[in-house]
Amino acid sequence: MQMDLRRLSEVRLLSFALTFYLPLIDDLFLGIMLVYIIDVFVRCYGLGWRSFKANGWNIFDIIVSIGSFVTTLAVRFGNGGFGSQQLQKLFLVSIAFKLVERTNSLNMLFKTAM
Repeated sequence: MQMDLRRLSEVRLLSFALTFYLPLIDDLFLGIMLVYIIDVFVRCYGLGWRSFKANGWNIFDIIVSIGSFVTTLAVRFGNGGFGSQQLQKLFLVSIAFKLVERTNSLNMLFKTAM
């Protein structure tokens, strides 16, 4: 009986944590994505469209930033189904590929693979 009460309290605590923290994490992702989108548009405006689109990483940034923002909005406020959650994860992981651009050896490897 005591084990059941302890387990029930653990389940309630986990349920509270999920309902409280998951929206905060999605809000944090939205804030980061908004900064990332602003960065992309500032670079586009500063370089001009022709110069901006000459670099493939900039096109990658447009796709990933808008995709991340839209999927995070869908998960946070709309239907957070399995498909939209998986797309959100894909776009968020894709942002990590920006590190490849900054590291010369990884950038060379990535360009060779493509």
